[in-house]
Amino acid sequence: MTILITGGTGFLGSYFTRHAVGQGERVVLIDRYADRGRIADILGQVTLIEGDVTDPDLLNRTIAEHGVARIAHFAFILGSPKAGQMLPYVQVQCLGTANVFEAARLAGVKRVLFASSVAAYGKQQASLLTEQLVANPSDPYCACKAWGE
Repeated sequence: MTILITGGTGFLGSYFTRHAVGQGERVVLIDRYADRGRIADILGQVTLIEGDVTDPDLLNRTIAEHGVARIAHFAFILGSPKAGQMLPYVQVQCLGTANVFEAARLAGVKRVLFASSVAAYGKQQASLLTEQLVANPSDPYCACKAWGE
């Protein structure tokens, strides 16, 4: 089986990529800003496609061409957007996430892992976070993670 990892050369994605390769998975990565140095030790064991999750055609084509059975979605911009960059920021964070889920739906992919964040909960009165808490995002990054959930 093939697993598609979006943001597979990013901070978290690179760890997951290494794990998937170690488990004997066939791994395809889509990364807008591919950091080959982060996965230099396994670069020859993955298929790396430089591209963007905001491109649904790329996602659909990649899933079909590589027989993707599962997706791990790590393509996200860490932190808040720079001044004047809210629209491209939200396009990656929210539209990109929607594109990943829609491409999976269209192709019949049964498993999608969405790497959310505790940040989606924001500041809470509770000392223990549970899924029953109402999201209370405090900035655009947190709001986009909550939206993805």
